[in-house]
Amino acid sequence: MFKRCLRVIKETFNYLCGKLAPFMQKKSTNFRKVVPIEDRVAIALSRLATRDGLLGLGDTYGCAKSTYCGTVLDFCKAIVKSGLRDMYIRWPSSSRLAILAREFEDARGIPFVVGAIDGSHIPIIAPRDKHVDYFNQKGFHSILLQLTLSANCSIWNFDVGWAGSVHDSLNFTRSELG
Repeated sequence: MFKRCLRVIKETFNYLCGKLAPFMQKKSTNFRKVVPIEDRVAIALSRLATRDGLLGLGDTYGCAKSTYCGTVLDFCKAIVKSGLRDMYIRWPSSSRLAILAREFEDARGIPFVVGAIDGSHIPIIAPRDKHVDYFNQKGFHSILLQLTLSANCSIWNFDVGWAGSVHDSLNFTRSELG
């Protein structure tokens, strides 16, 4: 059940919680209790792994829409700040690119392909300034997540953070991959 919902094994989940905690910690206030790091990581993984809607996941984890949206963004930023991105997601070497191309050709019969790129809109609470920039063509405020996958669905590149109104082609051009 754990791996099916979050797409990682328990040991990986615990590792992520430990590595990301310093970058995702929040403090309790008089108005709200802090959401534990385990719940924050689970919320982010659930959203990124399943694309479940805001209401469903909010109910599952017992948090408000604003908490949920901020948690996913905090998680993505923490992956970068913690160094996990650079540790696990690297630009392939020339020899690795050749292997990626061979794997795609073997799997799909398409030569000279080294990765499949797609984007996803991560819902956010609109910022006060320039909120129109974050309103996407699907009708909600978001930031963009762009992933590049190998033939076996391993992520080897990602870009996150552009405003939801940015077109896919501009997002790609502005990314490290572009």
